Amino acid sequence: MNHTSKDISLSLALFGIAILGYLVKYFLNALLASHMTPELYGDFAVALRVLTIVSGIALLGTNISSKRFLSKYLNMHKDHQAKDYVAWNLHVIRYTFFVCLALGLVLGLLNMFLRRYDIHNVDELHLAVYMLWVSPFFAFSLLFTSFLLCNRNVVLAQFFANFAKYSLMFVFFGVSIYFLDIPIYSGSIVGIMLGAFLVLAVIEALFVNRFFSNTMPLAKAIEKPQKTKDKWFKVAVRLIANNIIFLLMCTADLIIIEIISPREQAVGFYAAALTISSVLQIIPRGVYTVVKPYIADSLYDEKKLAILQKRFNHSNIVFFILTAVIMLSIIGFAKPLLATFGPAYTEAVTALIILSVGRFFSLMCQSSILIMAYGDHEKMMMSVSFIEFVLLVISASVMTYYFGITGTAIATACVMTLKSITYITFVKLKHKLKPLSLI
Repeated sequence: MNHTSKDISLSLALFGIAILGYLVKYFLNALLASHMTPELYGDFAVALRVLTIVSGIALLGTNISSKRFLSKYLNMHKDHQAKDYVAWNLHVIRYTFFVCLALGLVLGLLNMFLRRYDIHNVDELHLAVYMLWVSPFFAFSLLFTSFLLCNRNVVLAQFFANFAKYSLMFVFFGVSIYFLDIPIYSGSIVGIMLGAFLVLAVIEALFVNRFFSNTMPLAKAIEKPQKTKDKWFKVAVRLIANNIIFLLMCTADLIIIEIISPREQAVGFYAAALTISSVLQIIPRGVYTVVKPYIADSLYDEKKLAILQKRFNHSNIVFFILTAVIMLSIIGFAKPLLATFGPAYTEAVTALIILSVGRFFSLMCQSSILIMAYGDHEKMMMSVSFIEFVLLVISASVMTYYFGITGTAIATACVMTLKSITYITFVKLKHKLKPLSLI
């Protein structure tokens, strides 16, 4: 099988896993929405975003920087440096793990004190606050997934990132609701998510230990952490700063609606629209995963650059066709899709259509983002992301105040598209690559 057919076949396989993962995610959200009020479902959506942010902070960017350093060491068969890097990653996250648990414990004791003396109703605390208890386990899962990807176990990494995570949550919530008859409220949600992500992290750890057993067993890396490298830490910090801005950008619209909109249900309605339209965002994650391991050592090598361009071209073909078909499908079936969450959620039809079109155009820059992330352009990405965040906060706040969730969707779509144009232009000028090329 030649490179062209092999790349396209792998892209389709990864896309298939991503779609299966999205379907599980969709039915998980529909299940929870049908057993929650729109207000609680909106809180759940915000809490998931906060969980991702807190977990990213706990990792200090190590899961992102590993895709640059660890993949290079493994490709060049530098086993000692690879083991040293893994040990450093685990050493860093071990401390942040205990910090999160300590903060969670303090929060729990404080809540018990407030309830004991009727100073504050604990049940009124936002669900997102409790994500401190869940974040360490989710953080480990994210780190182990990045290790698998660096080792070019792209299918397995995609399986854990998109399918296993939502499948475990679906099973845990489904069993709790239908077999254990556990009511869904803030406390039960946290407990169920904690169990699901703990199981996920353990399973991934076993796979990582198996695939890396010849060069860097996890047990040895934890027992004997190697010397921290200044370069690793500096790059990781720059990457986490940019990633946190990106995650805040992904969460800002929901938080703005919760703060500005006078209707508490609005967050839940908009969260349902985000869940449905997010299938478009999953597509590039699956399609471009096959290219990621080759970017770092090809960007500045003239011989490898042409091969890298071909890999991008093959992935672009799959990406554009699939994204266009799915976007049109969402537009055509917007109301029935929202109705699966509950009859009241059909109010978000217009917002869903706007978000779907906006995501389609904004995702055109995915190849450019990968090139910049692996090409030592963290400062540029951070600047663009910061400007994007500021523009979104200002525009979405104004549009939400006057036009509700439809205004939020318009502002979000416009800002995302503007960012896409900026990234594509930068890559064309800086590198000898065409991020939108198909042939």
